[in-house]
Amino acid sequence: MFVSPEQSSAIAWGIGGGVAAIATIFGLWLIRRGAGLRAIPLFVIALAGLLFGISRQGHGTLVVIASSDGQSQPDRIERRLYGTASYQYRNGRSEPMQSGGHVFVVNDTPVGMTLETVSYGLGPSTEQELPAFSSISIGGKLDFFGPNDQPPPKTTSQYGTWKYWLRW
Repeated sequence: MFVSPEQSSAIAWGIGGGVAAIATIFGLWLIRRGAGLRAIPLFVIALAGLLFGISRQGHGTLVVIASSDGQSQPDRIERRLYGTASYQYRNGRSEPMQSGGHVFVVNDTPVGMTLETVSYGLGPSTEQELPAFSSISIGGKLDFFGPNDQPPPKTTSQYGTWKYWLRW
């Protein structure tokens, strides 16, 4: 299932808040019935539910979509992937995707793009072609998007990092 980052956060907060509300209500009910300290584990569960909501915000595999009808510059659209879903391209082709620990970059335009891996002290930068209506999996977030979003000059504070740049 593809969801927006806001929907992803709402799902996490809904689950965490639901667990917290149920545990708190049940704990208060036990206290009113004279259970006393035996209700404390329920308040720990309530706290755990809230921490779950905080920690899982925006969780899920990130899918960055470059989408355009070919007449205008591509727009950057970010979605979160939970489980398995098929992405439907503008040309009618679909591609199955499965969530994991990586980032999908989707080219949903009629023109090819280039994914450049900019290296800061880890070896040479690389370029990889991303054909029209295709996707690629990368090991980190997409840092730069478009020809005008230039990577910054190499500095010592960035030494030992990789940055990903999608350009056309």
